[in-house]
Amino acid sequence: MESNVFLDLPFSKTIQSPKLISPKKKVKGPLTFYTIKSPQKGSGVMCIEFIVKINYLGILNKNSLIPYFTNYFLNAGSSNNNELEISQKFQSLGAHLKLDTNRMYSIISVYFLSNQIKPVLSLMSDLIINPVYPSKIIKDRIINEKKSFLINLERLSVQSSRLIKQALYGKHHPYGRTIIASDFENIKTKDLINFHTDIYNSDNIEIVISGDFSEDIIDLAEFYFSKINVSSHNYISREENVFNKNKNILLPPFCNAQSIYLSKKNVLQTAFRIAKILPGPKHVDFLSLRILVTIFGGYFGSRLMTNIREEKGYTYGIGAYLVVEENYSELHIVTEVGEKYTKLVLDEIIKEIEKLKNIELSNKELAKVKAYLLGSLLHSCDGVFNQSILFRNLKKYNSSFQYIDSFVDEIRNINQNKIKQLANKYFNIDTFSFIACGPPARKLW
Repeated sequence: MESNVFLDLPFSKTIQSPKLISPKKKVKGPLTFYTIKSPQKGSGVMCIEFIVKINYLGILNKNSLIPYFTNYFLNAGSSNNNELEISQKFQSLGAHLKLDTNRMYSIISVYFLSNQIKPVLSLMSDLIINPVYPSKIIKDRIINEKKSFLINLERLSVQSSRLIKQALYGKHHPYGRTIIASDFENIKTKDLINFHTDIYNSDNIEIVISGDFSEDIIDLAEFYFSKINVSSHNYISREENVFNKNKNILLPPFCNAQSIYLSKKNVLQTAFRIAKILPGPKHVDFLSLRILVTIFGGYFGSRLMTNIREEKGYTYGIGAYLVVEENYSELHIVTEVGEKYTKLVLDEIIKEIEKLKNIELSNKELAKVKAYLLGSLLHSCDGVFNQSILFRNLKKYNSSFQYIDSFVDEIRNINQNKIKQLANKYFNIDTFSFIACGPPARKLW
């Protein structure tokens, strides 16, 4: 019996620009709020994020762990609840607390059901306004953190990432300084209290509210957080003197390109970090550079993955990505390879750079990259919470959702010739720093 089943091609259509919900800004009392309301009512889930701007203040401090631990220990105890009580209350409310710290910001996020808004706000205000930083808990946890740090320090990938910071920035830049064991030993409760008092205040905190919430949400939040610290500027004034004396070291160029090989006994792999400083989000070439980096090593079908992993099998994974700051960005190429493939992988990375400079992409490859980027962009904007995270990340370098529209336009309009021009402009091998950590007596450069 013949089958009448016809195999049709999958339905497809051109990816359009993502539909973004414009954040609404409102200043209420001493606080600045942004709200991103879900268009779908009835989900009953919301998120509040407190964005604490550290900027260079915490990093210029001699111990850069202070901003991290100040945020990390917020839930270790407050004036009204101990650590166990805080944990139990979050569990009973069905709320999820997340504490993150990066170079520029500390982020305090809480996801919960909208009908629990008042008890959650009460608990969060207690954490953020009244932390006590109990010495015993902090001492024990820092001991464990130091042990984990020392264990991780033995990994080649960690050592190469530390060396690349020094190669890019030098020892005088705050980003060039790497954490050492004594940094953990020097953390004192009073350091965290002082940092919290001076930084966790109305001048440095912005609040982003997203999801399904009532119209009176800002009034409620302002009620619970109206007692937040007003800036004393003590810490800022202490650090501004350092900043003003050294402000030129905070802008590129930082260091000349370097090549460093760190020998390690009894290892079977080599960890690579190849990097350089590129323009930041305010530069006319930045959006195009993001596309170039994606082609080079930014997704599974990239040049580096296709050649070095798929075709030659030298490594399980290799990639390139950008770390974006307000005034510049860092391009990183990262991989780990078996000892016998070390020189071969380095040669292939350089070959792929040269190919981008000398040979134009095919129409097929460019179309694939454009589809990938547009699809990834849509995924990052899928849902109100993802849009809230995107908004927060864009604020890092004083950008807005207008950036997304500009990026979509650049993806659609970029051509092979422009990509080749960018590669020739920015991918000069002599401007990259090369770091490798691996077996002794390996000559790479």
